Formats: sequence, C-alpha cells, structure tokens
Amino acid sequence: MGDVLETLPEYLGRHPETVVALAYFDFDLYKPTRHCLDLIKPHLTLGSVIAFDQFAYARWPGETVAMAESLGLGSCRLYRPQYAVKQCYLVYRPVPPQPPQPPQPAPAPR
Repeated sequence: MGDVLETLPEYLGRHPETVVALAYFDFDLYKPTRHCLDLIKPHLTLGSVIAFDQFAYARWPGETVAMAESLGLGSCRLYRPQYAVKQCYLVYRPVPPQPPQPPQPAPAPR
C-alpha cells in the first residue's frame, strides 16, 4: 500500500525474481504509468497481459502516451472488450533486438 512511485521500486528491489504476468493500470496520468511500465518491463514475459483503464481516451491521454513511449506500439496487439469505451489490454510480445547492419559500400563512380 502507498505511493506506487515508491512502493513498486522498493518491492522489485527486494524481489528481483518477480515475473509480471498480469498488470492493470488505472493511473490515468502519464508519470506514474510511465514509471511503472519502465520498472516492470524487465519483468514481463512473452504473453504478459497489461490492461489499461483509460486507453486512447482524449480526456486522460497519459496511459496511452506512456505505453507508446515505454513499450512501443509495435510490441503488442491491443484488444478492447466489445462494450468497453476506455478500457483495453495488450498481450506483450517484445520486439527482438535487430543486429547491427554492416555499413553499405559507397556506389562506384561512373
């Protein structure tokens, strides 16, 4: 209990083995959403479910912006229950890092 900006880092520091299979965000605001997403990201696994109470909702854009910046829109598929206006969830699929590409040789002069 308490301020998640304080309690979540403390908890994860004491329990580095944590695996987050399900997380539900109802912060509405950017800062706590972004902070928590960044903290749990190393603890997510393929198929982790993250749900948002106000996603793609113009009045409270914080959760949407934080998710896009922290996880990237290409890391997931978003699902919205049929009768939910603001709620949605995603199934996390981390984008594998791309190997560095070797430099391309300059074209030969003609």
